[in-house]
Amino acid sequence: MKIVVTGAAGFIGSHLCEELLDHGHEVFGVDDLSTGRMENLEKATRKEGFSFANLKASDLTEPRWKGGIEGAKLVYHLAAHIGVGHVSKRETVAAYLSEHAADSVLLAKWCKANGAAYVLASTSEVYGNNPCLVRENEWLHVGPSDSARAAYSVVKLFAEHAMLTYGPEASCAVRFYNVAGPRQRGLDGGGVLAKFCEQAANRMAITVYRIGNGYTEDGTGERAFTDVRDAAAALRVIGERLGKTAFMVLPYDSGINMYQQQMPRIVNLGGVGNGITMLRLAEKVASAAREVGIETVVTVIEDAGDADNLIGAMKRREAADNANLIAYGVDQSKWGGIDGIVERTLWYWLSEVKQRETR
Repeated sequence: MKIVVTGAAGFIGSHLCEELLDHGHEVFGVDDLSTGRMENLEKATRKEGFSFANLKASDLTEPRWKGGIEGAKLVYHLAAHIGVGHVSKRETVAAYLSEHAADSVLLAKWCKANGAAYVLASTSEVYGNNPCLVRENEWLHVGPSDSARAAYSVVKLFAEHAMLTYGPEASCAVRFYNVAGPRQRGLDGGGVLAKFCEQAANRMAITVYRIGNGYTEDGTGERAFTDVRDAAAALRVIGERLGKTAFMVLPYDSGINMYQQQMPRIVNLGGVGNGITMLRLAEKVASAAREVGIETVVTVIEDAGDADNLIGAMKRREAADNANLIAYGVDQSKWGGIDGIVERTLWYWLSEVKQRETR
């Protein structure tokens, strides 16, 4: 099947391209490389059936876009500004609002007009600062309009509505929970584990915020992480099953487990059984760093007073525990649990730092 992946050179996008190619699909990747990196596509470019164009997701009238997307039966829309930390800076909000909103409408319409299925990358951030366990069909708490951070969740939520309004019936928005692993950006707007690993690789202190909300015993918040390989595998199966009447049930040791018989339009995707506080996560990173001869310390900063940036520290622990429409729960034991995710992410950042030092 011919498949288009926007944001192909990004963290999740590059892993998805590899997953699709390994299962015999033809992949046309699109990325404007504003945050994605061609280095992330080194494995994909060596595989048969992969092509790439350096374009914005909204450049649908550009000849290379038109030629690449022609005949596609499935589009994955992953292109977006990376992460909450990046978009929560007010100066980036304008571009994010205009670009991602437009992309989402254009691609949803194209898929419906051309008979292609559509998978949209959304986020668990749409649930906002909700202290309760939440389900996909509940009302959301996205934050006040004067919060730059809220723009990230609001635009993702708009993209979901664009999918439901303009897109084909065979479409699905996937709300990711704390996906982690190699190629994720760190201190410049990436995920918390990548930030910890980049700090350790640079022999910096690993910084943890104690938000003091009583959510966990040590006050640093708790999350469950999803290995990026599992996220890619789940995305592939969701795309392959769109438009079909029922899920194919897989054994649990395959890494993903399907909970329901009919395809939902919006699903959570997250780790199961590996909830960990941010302080304990930082300690695991520091311990893994010491094993390879790197000394680092964990520094706990008491309530930084920036609630807008610390909301994420207290958010949802496990996707599978708080959703009645959940499509996937990811079995982290397949990859060695959270220790395996920490080890792979740290090794990636050690390599990255070494390459930077030799440039």
